[in-house]
Amino acid sequence: MGDSGALPIILAGPILRRVEPTRLCVWIATSRAVSVTGLVYNAAATKQLGEGKNDTIAFGAALHITVVEITPTSKEKSLTSRNAPTFPVRSLLAYDLILEVVGKDGKVLGRQLLSNLTSSGGANALAYAPYSYPTFFMDDSSLNILHGSCRKAHGAGDDALACADTVLQRTASNLTHRPSALFLTGDQIYADDVHDEFIGPVSTFGRYLLGFDEHIPTLSAPVHKLDPRRRLELAATFFSPSPEEAKNQLLGFGDFAGMYLFSLNDELWKDRFTPKSEGLKGFLHALPKVRCALANVATYMIFDDHELTDDWNLSKAWEIRALRGPQGRMGKRVIAHALCAYWAFQGWGNKPEAFDATFRKTITDYFANRESDGSAFEAILLETHPWSFVAPTTPPVFFLDSRTRRAASTVRPDAPSALLNDDALQDFHSQVSMQQASSNWLIVIAQTPVFGNPDSESYLEDKGFREAAAEKYDLEMWHANRAGYYKLLRVLHAIAPHGCIILSGDVHYGFVARASVTVMGATVPFTQFTSSALKNAATGFSKFGLDVIRKKAGAIDEQGWMSAPKYTNPNVSKRIREILTVSPTVVTDAEFLEAGIMAKSETTIRNQPIRPTTPSDGYFLHTQTNIGQLVLTPKGEAILRFYGTRSANPFATYKIQVDSLLLTR
Repeated sequence: MGDSGALPIILAGPILRRVEPTRLCVWIATSRAVSVTGLVYNAAATKQLGEGKNDTIAFGAALHITVVEITPTSKEKSLTSRNAPTFPVRSLLAYDLILEVVGKDGKVLGRQLLSNLTSSGGANALAYAPYSYPTFFMDDSSLNILHGSCRKAHGAGDDALACADTVLQRTASNLTHRPSALFLTGDQIYADDVHDEFIGPVSTFGRYLLGFDEHIPTLSAPVHKLDPRRRLELAATFFSPSPEEAKNQLLGFGDFAGMYLFSLNDELWKDRFTPKSEGLKGFLHALPKVRCALANVATYMIFDDHELTDDWNLSKAWEIRALRGPQGRMGKRVIAHALCAYWAFQGWGNKPEAFDATFRKTITDYFANRESDGSAFEAILLETHPWSFVAPTTPPVFFLDSRTRRAASTVRPDAPSALLNDDALQDFHSQVSMQQASSNWLIVIAQTPVFGNPDSESYLEDKGFREAAAEKYDLEMWHANRAGYYKLLRVLHAIAPHGCIILSGDVHYGFVARASVTVMGATVPFTQFTSSALKNAATGFSKFGLDVIRKKAGAIDEQGWMSAPKYTNPNVSKRIREILTVSPTVVTDAEFLEAGIMAKSETTIRNQPIRPTTPSDGYFLHTQTNIGQLVLTPKGEAILRFYGTRSANPFATYKIQVDSLLLTR
């Protein structure tokens, strides 16, 4: 593969990350140690407005990453920060980067301007005409964002993340219609399902990036020399009990880094890998558009399970097997590698100050010592939980970490865990209380839909319980753990009195649902907006089932109690008895009648998927690859759109008043 000189200086990026009036953050990965200076200009590039500088940190001989924070140099003052200068809002801004390659002695060996690569007429265009630089803007009066999830390299369908480029290019100069942020809500890579022809190039490239053979505990062979069969055997011992669900599992940090980089830059594929499968060919074809989009819109990212493996932390039994089973040492190291890669490629840019000097030094020491001692590395990644954050949009958007802060079921070890434990819920409540005062609307990112499709979820819950197979049927929905589901709804009800919008992914189809939660006579309306998948459309039996239910929409009515009510039917099913042994709990109206519950509920819940406004006879579920757009006005009118890869126009549009109570029982 040659030496690092054969690699481009820029391995991936730039990706525009956190953007707010007092700073903007730009992520970049390079093949050499680089000092990065960021410059912000007005859109015409006639006036410099900000500057910032940061050095890359080394993850390997040919992998260096940084997030450069650029702060204003102008004298314009913020209304909220009395003395701090700010970037102008509702104005188009541009940025450039200066990359100075640094030798081992600290001397600058070369200097390169990002703008040399990003002329809007050039082959590697990262700027939208008529501009010569990547552009962005901040909107403090309304919300206009794109969101999507589930991007598998060889997944079915075209890559809908490329649609972000289409939308941004079309609206580049029109700030009334241009999205100001992009939310990627989970499964940005599929670490547990890598195509047979892809795993070799990914792992070999990862080894080259690190510059050393990578080993994980109890395994003698270097990671990059494992054949697919051995990867499957290993992953099945500590992650998934079903081997077909652990195909070509990524194990070493180099594996994860290679996958992220191949998912971000088409230039890295040249002379390294020519795909034969149609899925990978389509993925490669879309990468230039994806790269351009990510450079031109503030991007916020949160993990779901496939950043590590399917069913990550689904139950207490899963955690025991992965961390404390016979291969627990190996499982712990692989989880730490996945989280480290998530931090380096996604999490760091969400809120850089969440990762202090101790965190960063622990990471860099691990790689500087060639992974010789992983104890501190594992501890800081597995035992701290700095992953949830708030995007500084208007209104703010709250990203939940529903993977690493779960609460085990009290029923049995293999029962689905609650997706948020009590401490996580309290932290969320506190965050909202501090930042939500100026807005009537609460917007939350929950990777899995809080209000799922009732027909699909009830089918999966029933099958999973009857066969005692929570992992087989992916019982990761909030509703699968009734106590955790009810606790979240009560918190949301308390902090969102005027209305709540929940953005989700995960399920490999898109839909919109209206819901309501009534506690002691007070009703809060909810809008569930789910966009999935960017590139992993349902196929086979899953698609057949979705094609049946997408033409109708069954509502579900439920009742909840903080203390489980008594029931009078001695012959009630085992499933309902289990539901009524936990507190708090929720039952459907059908379960309520079967159990013979006499107590009046404290809470009533209704969930109803809806048809689009345009076309009015459209399906309830959207199974093609898609990316969503949410436009929210200050008056609470929400416009929700789904874009696909077959047209520049949305294929479904919904218009909703967020605080309206349209649902009746």
